[in-house]
Parts: sequence; C-alpha cells; structure tokens
Amino acid sequence: EGKPIQDKLTAGMIYHAELSGSWFDGAVQFNFNNQRRAWGHDDRNLVLSSTARRFPGMELKIQPASWIRYSYLTGSLFSYANQGSDYRQQAYGYDLGQVQKMFTYHLLEFVPRKWLQFSAGGGNIWSKRLELAYLMPFILPHFSQIDVGDHDNLSLNFDVAALMPEVGKVWGSFFVDEFSFTESGKLLKMPRNRYAWQLGWKTNLLSGIIPGTTSTLKYTRLTPFVYTHYPEADFNTFGSNRPLDMTYTHDEFNLGFYLPPNSGEVNWKLVNVAVPDLVLSLDNRLIIHGTNDLGSENVYQIYGDIYRHQLAGPANDILQYPLLNFTKDGIYDWTMQSEFMFDWKIRNSGLVNYYRVVGSLGYSKTWWRSNESMVAAPENKRLFTGSLGIVLEM
Repeated sequence: EGKPIQDKLTAGMIYHAELSGSWFDGAVQFNFNNQRRAWGHDDRNLVLSSTARRFPGMELKIQPASWIRYSYLTGSLFSYANQGSDYRQQAYGYDLGQVQKMFTYHLLEFVPRKWLQFSAGGGNIWSKRLELAYLMPFILPHFSQIDVGDHDNLSLNFDVAALMPEVGKVWGSFFVDEFSFTESGKLLKMPRNRYAWQLGWKTNLLSGIIPGTTSTLKYTRLTPFVYTHYPEADFNTFGSNRPLDMTYTHDEFNLGFYLPPNSGEVNWKLVNVAVPDLVLSLDNRLIIHGTNDLGSENVYQIYGDIYRHQLAGPANDILQYPLLNFTKDGIYDWTMQSEFMFDWKIRNSGLVNYYRVVGSLGYSKTWWRSNESMVAAPENKRLFTGSLGIVLEM
C-alpha cells in the first residue's frame, strides 16, 4: 500500500549529522548521530542492519582492555506514514498503533583469543517517555522491566565468531524475541517461541582464482512472528487514545534482518577490488517466505507479516497455533535474485577531488506454492532492474 509511484523526475536531499568524542586513546567513545548503523558480524545481521532506516541516537563504547568491549545505544524511532488509526486497518482489522517509540541496546563483546569472539546483547523497544531505567548504561532492559512493568518489547542476541587461517571468518548468531520453556514438546517448532538465527562464512579463498575477490556465504532464518508485537495501550504520551506500535521496526523497515517473519535466505556475495578505485560485486539470493490469508476467520495459522502478531483468538490461547512446517504451512513465495553492482571513483576531475559513478543491473524471478493454504497462487513474476548515478561527496 501507499502512494503510487510518480512518473516524473523529483529532487531530494539526504543530510547526515554527527557529534563525536574520543578519550584515553579510543578506550571511551561517545557519538550522537543520525546515520545508518550495522551492529553485527555482517551488514545484514539480526539485531541492527545497514538495511534499517537511519535514526537519531546516542552511542557509548567503552573498551578497558583489548579482550572486552561494552557498547550502548539509545535512539528515537518513528514513521511518517502511520499517522492515522485507519492506516492499513482494512487489511489487519485493528489499529496498528502510533509509531512513537525508542530503541535501546546493550552489547558486551568478549575476545578470549585473537581468533575467537563471543557477544551477548539485550534490546528494548519502548514507548517515548522519560523512563530513566531504560537510559542507564550497563543495565539490561530485562532487569529494568522487572521494576517498570511489562509494557515494552524485549529481545536478546548471542553471537560467536572465529577467524581461522586460510579458511576465513565464520560466525553464528541467535536472536531471541520471546522464548518459553514452560511447555513440553518441540520448543523450536512452537510459534509461541519467536527467534531467528544466522550462519555465515566470509573468505578470500577465491582470490587464488580471481585476484582481489572476497566471498561471503550466509543462511538466515526468521521464524513466524519474530520482530512482531501487539500494539501497546499503555504510556501514549502524545495526547491520543491510540495504542503504540511496538514492532521491531523503524519507519516501516525492520531494525534487524530486512525480510518479513517466516522467511529464509541463502545469500552468496562476491566483492572484487583488484582494480584500484573500482569495486565490483555480485549478489545472489534465494529467498523463501510464507504466510496465510490475513482475512481468514481462522487466526490460528502461520503468518509471515511484521504487523500480524499472535492473536489469542476465540480460545484465548496462543498455544492453539500449529507447529512450524517451513515451506508447507501456508502459501510460500520463492525468489531467485542476482544483482551486479559497480562503484567507480574518478579522481582529479578538476572541479572536485573526486566523484563516484555507481550503477547496478539485476534480475529476479518469483513463484508461489499454495500448499494447503486455500490461497490461489499468483502467476510467476520476473523483474529486471537497473540504476546509474553520480555521487558527489561534500
């Protein structure tokens, strides 16, 4: 949904603001900025990805020794599109909530060996209010919520990474939106337990064949309802009776991995820097995503939509949802995508020190499998994309 694409040229401007400070040879750093961030082992990670929209926030990083580092972030989240209570209400049947919220994240990194790193982090989406408990560094929001009450959206993340000679860097990440051990059975297949995970391998082994080439291979899995949250009716300080959007999003984009819930992606990316001032890349993806009919009277189905949280339904029991059966428990779309990109820096042009010429050419094909969802599969879709631009940095 949204405004239609306009068939005419438009002008735009992107601004970046930053205020930074560093003390004790970089052991303590403070930063206040409105830029994109990537807090993870890959630009497209589970917690805070480069694909997320930029937001104003303050960052604190403390590294008292080479083997340990603490990082803290608090930022302001919003969305211009969702200004009225009727926004997409026809599709979902309820007010998605006003998007006026905050994001706080704490990250502790431990490096016992030069080749090994462990990380643990805790985050919180909370309504805009003067809650000092969530602004305190070194205190996970999970401890603060014990005092302030269950009004917000908490998450945890765990990473492990290893750097092996002649092999490259390998990592694994596990993001926990919500998890319960009180039920017996297959816990990882229960929709009640919302989580995501990622495995990655980055290597330059291909440089022996194609000089200057780095290869990154990743698999990412988002389970149903991860990043979702019901609209919260408490603490709306903006003078309206609307609930507040508590999804793990900013300006309608995921803060973490860019795909919707109930998705999986195999990604193989090649980057070549053999030629000075020229970066070539080839990005290949297989994306699988599943959902069900949002208008169905049966709410106890597997959905893959950031705004469809788990509803209690007529039985008032979210445990009524079926166990996960990825690729078969709904209508699934499969997408094969490949994109070639280049970034060429041209120096000594006369008027400026340098400028960049960037471009891309891509192709994708999407097909659907209805399975037993009772939703008619659309026709296969093919898409060609291309872009060409000049970047002048001032």
